[in-house]
Amino acid sequence: MVGVCASFLKTKDKANMSKKIVGLTALAITIIAAGALAVLFVSRRSAAIAPPENSPNDLPGDESSVTIAALGDDPSGELSFQPAATNLLPPRTAHQEEQPTEDGGNVPDTDLLFAELMSDNPGAARRALAALFGQKRNLADADLIKFWSNLRLLSADASSPDRLRIDAIWSLAAVGLLAKERNLLAAADIEQECAFLCDLAAKESAEHALRSVALKAIGALRITDGIPVLKDILMEADSWNQPEIARAATLSMSTLAPSQAVAIVGNVLSGTTNSAVAGTAAYALGQTGDPSVLPALVANRSRLGDNLSVDNAIQTLSTNILAVLNDAASPYLPAAIEATKGLWTAEQKAAYVPRLIRILSDPEVPIPTKKVAATRLLDHAAHLHPDEEQKLLRAILPTLRQQNDLASETAEADRREQGSRLEPVQIIRRNPEENP
Repeated sequence: MVGVCASFLKTKDKANMSKKIVGLTALAITIIAAGALAVLFVSRRSAAIAPPENSPNDLPGDESSVTIAALGDDPSGELSFQPAATNLLPPRTAHQEEQPTEDGGNVPDTDLLFAELMSDNPGAARRALAALFGQKRNLADADLIKFWSNLRLLSADASSPDRLRIDAIWSLAAVGLLAKERNLLAAADIEQECAFLCDLAAKESAEHALRSVALKAIGALRITDGIPVLKDILMEADSWNQPEIARAATLSMSTLAPSQAVAIVGNVLSGTTNSAVAGTAAYALGQTGDPSVLPALVANRSRLGDNLSVDNAIQTLSTNILAVLNDAASPYLPAAIEATKGLWTAEQKAAYVPRLIRILSDPEVPIPTKKVAATRLLDHAAHLHPDEEQKLLRAILPTLRQQNDLASETAEADRREQGSRLEPVQIIRRNPEENP
């Protein structure tokens, strides 16, 4: 190309120059077309080996699947495992027959994939697992059950490489829930056939990543026989600072036994020094929907710094908090009052402020709880516009003045109500003689 251009520049004959211009144009078009074809070939080749749309992290089913998005320091963070096998889809070969799928696409011959899945070659097995998993919803019922059975064998086989077992267990959870959705497996069948997961989760000598995925699968598959294992792990203080173990166990515990998780996971939240574990524990407590978790959440709201996971859990429990604020006899009323610090929307503030004011005048509410409510209202007022602050202080002062036991809170409200009034401001000029 360079040589042609150089020759063109040396040409003085206009006729030859025109011919060479046409030649250069044709050559350029040919090069561009060849480049476009190369790009198209590479993109299609990449699509053929791309990861499946749904990875084993995406556990199917609605009420039967566990949410894995456990919050840590970053509210958008996930406690998840990305199976490496999804990057190892096998290239289609000439001898592989294609079968039509429900969506009009094609999937490689399933018999060949099943043979590779159970072969002695771990790499081939993982590639086959990824290919089958990517097409799990297109598999016939018989093939889906066969896939489930093979995954169960791979997951339980201690001689299999850990990486393969991890992928197999994640896929086992997803395929089991899909088979349950199709009424191919009953909950009792799943629990009986996956009992080995409880032994694996309890095995302290196993790799943490392997135990972690087993713990998650126990919750996802609703294996209630795993509850004692989860309790043993979470009641052992040494596990509280092992993120892979503690985070997976707290999630499954809150899924399988919410009422038992309140105290056990609450202890994890209060005892861990790992912010990621604390975040997941707070998330798990929020998922229980039980107002009895409020004391633990409030007590640990800022213990490990600005942990947004606690406030997110409080947001999840906002309806419960507002209900407790209406119940003077609730033992969780003081914690619910403190928890309003995590309710930041205008609608939530408009709902809880009147409730706090009513608590001040409710004869059934103990004085210590009234003090908590008064302090919370004063704190809330301090963050308002001066006009709004004056309005709130004037609304609560009559009630405060009627109760001698709230004298300190009354004095503080009086001081702020008087101090926040605007007074004339004297203008101080640079030359003192100019001052009036």
